[in-house]
Amino acid sequence: MLLVEQHLYFVRQADRYYAMQRGGIISSGPTSELSKDIISKFLSV
Repeated sequence: MLLVEQHLYFVRQADRYYAMQRGGIISSGPTSELSKDIISKFLSV
């Protein structure tokens, strides 16, 4: 299942994350390893 979301609460429910910008994936990995840098750039808390 693919969930497109910008709020951190919902992103943390997934196993993996993919951060996209201008139609391309710029970062991805296990949600447990989601960095503070990616969170501050692309997600709302």
